Amino acid sequence: MTEDTIKDLGIAMAVLERMTTQRLPQARVLEEKLGRGEPLDDFDITFLHETFHHLQHIQHLVDHHPEYQDLYGRVAVLLKGITESALKNEKGPGSTVLSSGAMGAPADRG
Repeated sequence: MTEDTIKDLGIAMAVLERMTTQRLPQARVLEEKLGRGEPLDDFDITFLHETFHHLQHIQHLVDHHPEYQDLYGRVAVLLKGITESALKNEKGPGSTVLSSGAMGAPADRG
């Protein structure tokens, strides 16, 4: 194995661990919150923005490691659903409006 391959695998493992232990559980919490009809707060919106940015940042790793494509795709679909639900739950003037484009959603991996 080359040094670059070892480095890529180390990064991929760290990304996978963070995705499964931190980002995915928090996304599920948001999904439940929205299911109750609640709007997202500033912390939630920041989390979504950072997670979309993170997905864009790691896309090159996923392209080189097909074993992570399923997880990547599931997280992207989950976040898209959260964003769509958040739009439906927004109420009243002055509320923050979300859109996947504004959040920097990753390209469809379809």
